Amino acid sequence: MPPHLPKSKIDPGFVFLFVRSNNPRWWPAIFQSVDKQFEKTIFYLGNGSRPNYERFHEVPVERRDLLESLKAMVGKEHNARLPVSQDYGSRFLAKLGLGFGGLFLEPASTRVLGLMIVVKATLAS
Repeated sequence: MPPHLPKSKIDPGFVFLFVRSNNPRWWPAIFQSVDKQFEKTIFYLGNGSRPNYERFHEVPVERRDLLESLKAMVGKEHNARLPVSQDYGSRFLAKLGLGFGGLFLEPASTRVLGLMIVVKATLAS
């Protein structure tokens, strides 16, 4: 979550979950794991009917084309190119510092500390 935005301004979004396990005993653990990672997010099951789990919803009409595109991708190999930057180490240290600041300082101090760290890391690169 961006440190400069209040939680009320964050769009929780939605998740299409495709479960590959054919053992129904695994499903509750899978759902609970995803549930913990994506708080306040709307869930859609991509490869089956809506499960009896409160966070899952029926796929609305405006997202059905996206669902069909995602289904077409299942079982296929996908290649991705990720840029590698020399500044990743500096960014990691800046985020680590911000994380420790968040643990030990007041929330207002964390915002100031975060801004200082981001500016310093940006100037260093």
